[in-house]
Amino acid sequence: MKKVTIVTPSEYEPIVIEELGRLKVIQLKEVSGEYVEELKRLEEEIDYASLYETYHQRYRELKEAMGVEVGAISPTEEELKRLTDDPKGEVERILRELSELKGKLTALEERHGEEHRSLEAEREKELEECRRRFQEEKESIEREIEKIESRFREASWNLSLVKLMEEVDIKESLAIGVVDEENLKQMEEYLGLYGDVTYKAFDISNGEKLLIVYGPAERRSWIEALFVVFKVRGLIEVLKERKLTSILDPEKRRERLERLEEEMKRLEEERAKIDELRGQLKGLEEEYKQRLEEIEGKYDEEMRRLEERHSKEREKLLSEIKDALKRAAFIDHALYILSLTHLQTLRTRVVTIIQGWLPEEYTKRFERGMKKLSEKLGGALHYEYAEASKDEVPPSKPRVPSILKPFYILTRMLGIPHPREINPTALFPILWIGMFGFMFPDIGQGLFITILGVLFAYVWKKRFMGMNFVKLGKLMIGLGLSATIFGLLFGDFFLVETRPLLFKPLHNVWVMIKLALFVGMAEILFALILGVINRLRRGEICEALMGDKGLGGLILFIGLLLMIFRFWSVRDFSAFKHWSTGIFAVGLGMIFMEPIVKARIHGEEGKLSELAFEGLGCVMESVISLLCNTLSFTRLAGFSLAHVALAEVVLSLREIGVGMGIFGLIFMNFLALSIEFLVVIIQSLRLLYYEFSTKFYYGDGKPFKPFSIITLQK
Repeated sequence: MKKVTIVTPSEYEPIVIEELGRLKVIQLKEVSGEYVEELKRLEEEIDYASLYETYHQRYRELKEAMGVEVGAISPTEEELKRLTDDPKGEVERILRELSELKGKLTALEERHGEEHRSLEAEREKELEECRRRFQEEKESIEREIEKIESRFREASWNLSLVKLMEEVDIKESLAIGVVDEENLKQMEEYLGLYGDVTYKAFDISNGEKLLIVYGPAERRSWIEALFVVFKVRGLIEVLKERKLTSILDPEKRRERLERLEEEMKRLEEERAKIDELRGQLKGLEEEYKQRLEEIEGKYDEEMRRLEERHSKEREKLLSEIKDALKRAAFIDHALYILSLTHLQTLRTRVVTIIQGWLPEEYTKRFERGMKKLSEKLGGALHYEYAEASKDEVPPSKPRVPSILKPFYILTRMLGIPHPREINPTALFPILWIGMFGFMFPDIGQGLFITILGVLFAYVWKKRFMGMNFVKLGKLMIGLGLSATIFGLLFGDFFLVETRPLLFKPLHNVWVMIKLALFVGMAEILFALILGVINRLRRGEICEALMGDKGLGGLILFIGLLLMIFRFWSVRDFSAFKHWSTGIFAVGLGMIFMEPIVKARIHGEEGKLSELAFEGLGCVMESVISLLCNTLSFTRLAGFSLAHVALAEVVLSLREIGVGMGIFGLIFMNFLALSIEFLVVIIQSLRLLYYEFSTKFYYGDGKPFKPFSIITLQK
């Protein structure tokens, strides 16, 4: 992991940071170095986060209010310099410009709307006047036509009645009147009720008939009642209405007939004018339609010219708005970038310094990006590499081979490896899988777990209940293969005993316990050696040489093991006079003195008695924990023997009967592949995490998080 320092003129800072965000190869850090303190005195104290928050909200409001979208953003060098020289002033200037443009746009739209409404009102007024004149002229002609038709109908009706009176004898009639044709049809049924009553009906005009009823005088009241019911008007009444009572006198009737005939001739001549009037009406309608089209066309043209003028004015203003919004959008994005990196860059009025951590594998990609950017900026960009100082801790980006990536979760659960400690990812799977197989030795069940793992990892490839079955399947493949190998060594196939390659665990219980203890001793010794290395790499010299998880703990554990082996061989307390006791004592002394020496080296104040008690506590804790950790590995033998014991249970059930044996075989295998499988996984993790990794692994690294932002549209 390299430390890279980038120097660029302040006006190019947003562009450089944007490119770094696009590359996603560098994790930004607070700037440090020999020149930093001097430059910090020149650093500009600007709260870009607050400035961005205030500006962004107002910018979005103005942009949404104007309803204009912008495209590419390409600020000029002058605009960049103005922003970096006076960010607050530039923000106020662009917001003021946007507010003014918004006001202009609002005023323009209001004026356009007013002009549009005014023109529409003029159009409607002229159309209304045209409609009014047309309606007046039309009604005048229609009234004239109706007047002629009305006089003609009146004269025609009168003439028809007079002629009928001339032709019809009404002296013997019982009743005479004028009736509508429809009412007569209904009345005929009642007139036929009496055989001594007859009637005659003569057409007058327009569906009206002259009804003459004949019959005895005693039917008169009944006939008069029918006239009332069916709205028959008496002849005298009709003649009075039309001022024709004189026609009852035959002499005067003939005179009136002559006058009516002369009047009809005159009205016939006058009626001929109706066609002329109707022609005038048709011409008036055509003229009206033409006039409407002329008015519509005139105002459509005026509206088109108005819209064209409005469009040009709006386009001109929108062009100004878009230019301003492009600059405003760049400022918004630049402030966003500057607010993200405010605590990780060093800015002055002249230059900006950016530092970050760059993994080795990203170096070429970083250099390609910086080369292109330098050409774009005219060479105004410089960068250099350096190693991390003793006081700096780079982020961790452990290199994990592809085959080990599924097992990296074992390391990740304890924390991310520190850059200055050994990455145990390659070691953890070997120990975890090996201890699992030791405790779960079964050929058949191991193959079953392996096949299930293959299905999960390469066939199903789905997530279920938040679990990644691909990773789970790959872990199961390793566990299954380990269980199969140890099943071959100890002779077990689906809880049925087979010929072992090594020995039968139940027949060699003590050997199993010793084997488990030796595995534990080897793991703890190895962990303590790794602890010494890790502490030396981290610069913790005192802890590495004297600590309970350093060289002091290693010597103590070696001495303790040698003492136990000596005592076991002689079975006498004289074993404690052996030279191994001296090694044990040296380890105790180193652990006891570690707090005192550490306090003196670091100049920490503290009473000697307090430090001595602290050292004594460390000694007691170390001896007890090392013994307990070693004995804890006996669970390897315990669970292995428990698994093999299940085969004995199955064998016992088979002796009872075939059915019981089959049931026992199925049930015990189900029990082993469910509960025992999970328990053994947990126990192997416990040995890996507590007994082994606590001796050397810190896991306090910080993950590498490459700087990334949303880039500007190009």
